[in-house]
Amino acid sequence: MGHSGNGEKMKNQRIYPVLWVFIGILCFLMVSVNALAQNLTWDLSWEHYAGAAKKAFMQGDYEKAEKLLEASLNKAKKFEKTDYRITITYSNLGLINQVQKKYSRAETYYTKSLNIKRNALPGNDPSIAREINNLATVMVAQGKYPEAEELIKEAISINEKAFGKGSLTVATNLGNLATIYAMEGDYPEAETLYLRVLEIREKALGPNHPEVGIILLNLAQVYRFQRKDSQAEPLMKRAAAIMANQPKGPAQPSAQEKKPEEEIKAPEQRILAEKYQLSAPMPTEGESAKPSEKKVRWIDLRSIGSALKQIFK
Repeated sequence: MGHSGNGEKMKNQRIYPVLWVFIGILCFLMVSVNALAQNLTWDLSWEHYAGAAKKAFMQGDYEKAEKLLEASLNKAKKFEKTDYRITITYSNLGLINQVQKKYSRAETYYTKSLNIKRNALPGNDPSIAREINNLATVMVAQGKYPEAEELIKEAISINEKAFGKGSLTVATNLGNLATIYAMEGDYPEAETLYLRVLEIREKALGPNHPEVGIILLNLAQVYRFQRKDSQAEPLMKRAAAIMANQPKGPAQPSAQEKKPEEEIKAPEQRILAEKYQLSAPMPTEGESAKPSEKKVRWIDLRSIGSALKQIFK
C-alpha cells in the first residue's frame, strides 16, 4: 500500500508541471490571438481605409483612392447616421469623383453629406455652407447654373452671419457667385460682386497677393465682354505685374488657407478633418469654360499663370 501511494504521488508530481506548462501555452495563445484580432480590427477600420485613400489621392491615384473610400464607407455603416466620419467619407467621395469629372456621382455624394449635416447641425452652421459650396461647384460643372446660384446664395447668407460680410470665406462664396453670373452672361452683376471680392481680398491679403490677381483677371474679362476695354487693360497689366513679382519657392497661402474663422470648433472633428479630409489639388489651368462662342476660361482660385497665358496669347 505504501509503495502504491508513493507511486501515485510521484505520478501527480510529474503531471502538475506538464499541466502548468500547457496552461501557460494556452494563455499565451489566447493573448496572442486576442492581440492579433485587435490588430486586424484596426487595420481594417475606417481610419485605415480613409488614411490610405488620402495617401493615394495625394499621389494622384484617384481610382485607388475611390476604391479605398468606398471600403471606408462600408466600415462607416456601423456608425450613427449623423457621425462626422460619414460626412467626411461622402464629401471625399464627392471630391474624388469631381476631379475625375464624374459630376453626377459627385453631386450624389455631396448631397448625401449635405443632408446629414442639415439634419445633425443648426441651419446656420458654417460646415453646412462649406458643403453647399462643394455641391454648387459640381452644379456649375454640369451647367446647372440656377441651382448653383441658389446654393451659393444660401452659403453666403450663412457665412455672413457667422463670420461677417468682410470675411475671406464670404469673399470666396461671392467670387463663385460672380463667376456663375458671368457664365450666364449677367456681366453687370458679376462686375459688382468681383469688385466686392477685390476689396475684401486686398484688405485681408494685401494688394499683391496672387488671389488678388485672379480677381483682377476675372474682372478684366467681365469688362471686355461689356466692351469696356479701357477698364480691362489696366487690370490685366496689374495682374501680370503681380504674377511677375511672385517670389520663387512655396506659393503664398491662399485665401482658403488664411481663413481662421473656418476652424472647426469640436476638437475631435477638427482632428478627423485634418487627418482624413481631402483637399482639391491645385488646378493647372482655369477649369470652367464659358459655354459660348467666346470660349473664355474663367479663373479658378490659384491658376494665375495659366490665366495670363489665356489672356495674352
